[in-house]
Amino acid sequence: MVQALPSVASAPAAPAARSRWRAFGRSLRRNIPALLSLAFIVLLVIIAVFAPVLAPYSPSLVSAAASFRPPTWQHPFGTDLFGRDILSRVIYGTRLSLLVGVLAVAIGATGGTLLGMMAGISTRRVDQAIMRCIDVALAFPFILLAILILAFFGSGVQNVMLAVGIAYVPRFARITHASTLSLREMEFVSAARASGAGIGRVMLRHILPNLFQVLTVYGTFSIPIAILIEAALDYLGLGVLPPTPTWGAIINEGRQSLMIAPWESVLPGVVIMLAVLAFNLFGEAVASFLDPKANIGLQR
Repeated sequence: MVQALPSVASAPAAPAARSRWRAFGRSLRRNIPALLSLAFIVLLVIIAVFAPVLAPYSPSLVSAAASFRPPTWQHPFGTDLFGRDILSRVIYGTRLSLLVGVLAVAIGATGGTLLGMMAGISTRRVDQAIMRCIDVALAFPFILLAILILAFFGSGVQNVMLAVGIAYVPRFARITHASTLSLREMEFVSAARASGAGIGRVMLRHILPNLFQVLTVYGTFSIPIAILIEAALDYLGLGVLPPTPTWGAIINEGRQSLMIAPWESVLPGVVIMLAVLAFNLFGEAVASFLDPKANIGLQR
């Protein structure tokens, strides 16, 4: 009878999931800023995927005759010192910024969740050992920790992604640990451990599914921060090496000519601002929906 329970409980899982998605769609339609933010995020994804098709010029095309041209129909974002089209460079930079933002958060979420669950479900000695290391990592400011990791691994797309991801590990670990400490006292976890389930099975089958909401909300808010950190590292010259176009590198290149060609830094900065704002507004909608107190009316 004990082995038959999962199949019985999992039977309505698909309809429940569809009902949950429909409820989220209804809540999203009522939240116009979040709906517009989602549309902008989808637009960014489309731009990133089809950058070679959408970019009007090659991001590395140099034209001395087109140096420092202001925004026109031919160059909507203007050109830089070397006559390169800023819009094309921003479009290609979208691909890298979204890639680093999403994958870095995925790396941090994976490592931090495993460490947090392991600390929360293990013995007190293991818990103390893991969490004291997490406390030491949290003592460093986020961007300083990313810079230290880059100083060890070196520059490059993969290293920037890894550095931002590792910097996120202690933050996800702290959140996961706090949730695991409360979940391990629940009856279903105690029953699983009493039946002989190992730590790995308890973590993956019983703890992890109940962390979905908190990880989803925190992960959604973490993506725009990762985009900002990646842009800051590129602005400081510590991230992706030139001539690869990135949002932060474009702004850095334009700071020397800010008085005579402000469009080179201002317009990419506006794109970063809109991207971060869109992710934050959409994250607030996700957090509001996943909060049971905020969705009593939607679930009726």
